[in-house]
Amino acid sequence: MRKNKEKNSAAAAAAHKGLLIVLNILSAAAAVHLVFAASFMIGEFRDAKKTYFSAQSMRYYVTDGRYGSLVSRYYEEGIAWRGAEKDTAEYAALSEYIDAVFRYKTYTVSGDSGLAERAEGKMKEAKSRLSLLLMDTKTVDRAAGLDGE
Repeated sequence: MRKNKEKNSAAAAAAHKGLLIVLNILSAAAAVHLVFAASFMIGEFRDAKKTYFSAQSMRYYVTDGRYGSLVSRYYEEGIAWRGAEKDTAEYAALSEYIDAVFRYKTYTVSGDSGLAERAEGKMKEAKSRLSLLLMDTKTVDRAAGLDGE
């Protein structure tokens, strides 16, 4: 009987050792998979940042009338816009124009004529850099109630 117990305990120890080996292999495979998945995900984020500033995505904001999104993206990622495609310069100017219009309207309503004049100067400066998107300034002016001024 004692031999049976020793035999059973030896078999259980071998099974336990085999189970540990399988679990170690699975853990190592999961860790390797996690490293590859993380590196792939980081690469996707890097690519998204590169393509985000394309003129095509900016054109989408303008044609869809999402001027607020255009300005938001400009100020969130403004530094990157300055080094981006040459085509995005006009979208940057339109964003600056929209921001200046907002500031002008705010300062005019609040009665701060000095800041309103500065904002108006920025509006003119940004508008001078526009050519293809010049028509969009009329839409912005109309939305801000400046078309009658």
